[in-house]
Amino acid sequence: KKVKKQIGKEDSHILKKLISELSTDTSENSEILQSKFAPSTTINFLNLYQKIIESEDNNKKTSQEVILCYFHLGKALEDRFNYYRKTNPKRTAQELVNNEVRTQIPESVSESLLRKTKERVQKIYDIFNEIGVDKIKRIRSFTTTTIANISQDDIDFVLAKLS
Repeated sequence: KKVKKQIGKEDSHILKKLISELSTDTSENSEILQSKFAPSTTINFLNLYQKIIESEDNNKKTSQEVILCYFHLGKALEDRFNYYRKTNPKRTAQELVNNEVRTQIPESVSESLLRKTKERVQKIYDIFNEIGVDKIKRIRSFTTTTIANISQDDIDFVLAKLS
């Protein structure tokens, strides 16, 4: 069995590339996709989830659009959690959010797929909520899967480098 060689964060090609993309302003992509996702008083998790699926399946969509869809679903989940948290303990609030999401997502979506999607959503939301949603327009070669596969420790390293 081949042993994976451990490399330092400073030497990681993927982390260097992510830091480079997030640090470089791209005036050619200055128009962020925010207008497609106007805030509303009603949260429709099914609609947000379907936007993710449509964006991933459509090869003409850019990775920026997919990342932005994940970000907006993360924001909606956080907003709903905060709404329930006002009158409920933390675990109860999370369960209420999970139940609300489950009622809007088709039964054909397995619990495992939904959990993995929410983990990816959370990671992407945490990154761009901290550094700014406008940084999504700087992403050129990273997909949601690539970002989701970066360890939390490495994400913390990237965030520290960008702050």
